[in-house]
This record gives sequence, C-alpha cells and structure tokens, in this order.
Amino acid sequence: MGLLQRPRSGKLLSFGVKALLPIMSLLFITGCASTQQLAPRPDATSNPTLAYVQIERSLGFAAWANGIRITDTGTYIGDIGPNGTLFWSRKPGPMSISSSPKVSLGDFETLNQTTEQGKLYRIKAAFPFWYPASKNALYIIGVNNF
Repeated sequence: MGLLQRPRSGKLLSFGVKALLPIMSLLFITGCASTQQLAPRPDATSNPTLAYVQIERSLGFAAWANGIRITDTGTYIGDIGPNGTLFWSRKPGPMSISSSPKVSLGDFETLNQTTEQGKLYRIKAAFPFWYPASKNALYIIGVNNF
C-alpha cells in the first residue's frame, strides 16, 4: 500500500478499538468522583448538645464516576464519591437530607428524620445498579450514642 492510499476501513476500525480499550480501562479503574466536604467536620471532642450525621458511600460499579451532592435541610454539605464519608454536626430536630447526582441524570432522593442530641446517625448513600434508570438511595444504617 502506498503512502497516499487510504487504509481499508476494517484496519482503521481495528486500530481505533485497540487505542480506545486502554483509555477506557484506565478510566474504569481510576474513576472521577471524589469526596469534598464544605461543612466543618467536628473535632475529637464531642458536644453533647448536638446531633452528628455520617454519610458513607461504598465503592460500586453503578455510577462510579458520578459524585452524590448532599444537603442537610437546605445547607450544602458536600459531594461524596465512591468509598467516601461525610461527617458533620447539627442542631437536634427535624433533618431533611437530600442527595442528587452531581451529573444530574436522576431525581433527588430525600431522607427525613428527627434527630436527638448526643446521637450519631449513620446513613448509606448509593446508586442502584440500574442507574440512571432509577433514583439514588439514602437509608439509615444505624443510630448510636456519640
């Protein structure tokens, strides 16, 4: 084949697939979403007059590159990525935790709970495997004394 001749389309397609595979593999392994918290994290000494909230997100296949944006009763707490944790204190009383994908392909999910002073509320944030065809999920996994 001469220098100015066009390559057969099968060879060009084969080259494109071979070049794209390593790039896709690298993106799949590393992911893009990270955890960033804007609300202040409580220090090591607890205040018995406050309630504490901890949201965890495990590493899952679904939406691994999409962060989850978290708000507490309208206050932006931060974004949580795979294997991330957000932790903050709040005044006891009605709490409305909302989550939505950073890259908004799904609906908001809201968890309503009344908090008590001196308690730690552990919450799980997750995308279901069939995301983006369904909502992301928030559910309480434990309430403990802090």
